[in-house]
Amino acid sequence: TAAASWAESMRPSANLNGRRVGTPGAANLYVTAPVAPTPEPTPEPTTPVAMSGDLMISEIMVSSNDGRLPQWIEITNVSDAAVSLSGWSLRINNDPADAGAAAPSLLLPLGDVEIGAGQVALVISKTGRNSGVGDAPGDIRADRIIDVQSMASPNNARYMLLSEMGFLLTLVPPQTGVVQDTSGDTAGNLGSGWALSMAEGNRSSLIRREKGGSGTDAAGWVLASSTGLKGNYRETYYGHDNDAGTPGYNAGGALPVELSLFTAARDRLTGAVVINWETQSELNNAGFYIKRSESRKGTFAVVNPTLIAGAGTTSEKQSYTYTDTSAKPNVVYYYQIEDVSLDGTRQTLTRSHRLKGHIGAAGKVTTTWGDLKGQE
Repeated sequence: TAAASWAESMRPSANLNGRRVGTPGAANLYVTAPVAPTPEPTPEPTTPVAMSGDLMISEIMVSSNDGRLPQWIEITNVSDAAVSLSGWSLRINNDPADAGAAAPSLLLPLGDVEIGAGQVALVISKTGRNSGVGDAPGDIRADRIIDVQSMASPNNARYMLLSEMGFLLTLVPPQTGVVQDTSGDTAGNLGSGWALSMAEGNRSSLIRREKGGSGTDAAGWVLASSTGLKGNYRETYYGHDNDAGTPGYNAGGALPVELSLFTAARDRLTGAVVINWETQSELNNAGFYIKRSESRKGTFAVVNPTLIAGAGTTSEKQSYTYTDTSAKPNVVYYYQIEDVSLDGTRQTLTRSHRLKGHIGAAGKVTTTWGDLKGQE
């Protein structure tokens, strides 16, 4: 019933003048119109498998609240193109003396997860409360979550994937031949002689210092709770809403300085503002600028004309002091400290810090009854 199924009879070698053309009772001799060939389907482009230098272990939540909350490991694609984790594995070696860890050694396949340039995948010990799994900005991508609990037997066991005493993580590339290539990124303190940093109170992740930080060096990591991430970046969590960290989200790297103290107070004799701060560690740190504003949400201006030199790279505590002699009397200021790395990157390390002390008519700090009671 289709026109294309039919063709006129043709006898190219016969004189057809005055004759009707047809082949009743004989084999059909007409020429069928050629059928156009079906075009070969264009193969969809495939995401290349990640190379050893494409992946970095960028953030780790070690604290598990005795196994009640999920631990997680974040893996970042540091290349400039999308990559696949097909064939990759994550090897976990735990402190053998820790009976609370799931096993002394584990090798976890990472599946066929694809990660875009600068994006991350999240390996979780088990499912838990989170800031949102979806595709909206700030969500933890569901297709980039690797759930270890689903691989375990029984999968509802309460356990710690990572030993809180010590562990070593190794990203293992796909097997090539008989010998396993283990040249992927490593992270952890097992065998390195340094203790894992743990936050007091609420849980805090350890964030990799992306600019030159080693994954097996204490100076290569900083507690998220020490970086001001809660004030300066989009906040995500996996486990508890009081956690400090950015699981599933690349915040652009941890701050290069771990700040442990920052105070500002009037000098009782001169009325100038004395600012003190301490760093627990520094990485490629050129120095600091002190910034000041007359309101918490106002514009902060730099008050020191020259950069206050930092310590470069060190894992030892450093102490600093700066005196703001330009501060006016009878004015309460807010201060911030800004770090400058050796490559010129500038980042604010703290939220605004209110000047301590009450200012009297003479521009001096006065002592209140509450202060005296506190001293007693």
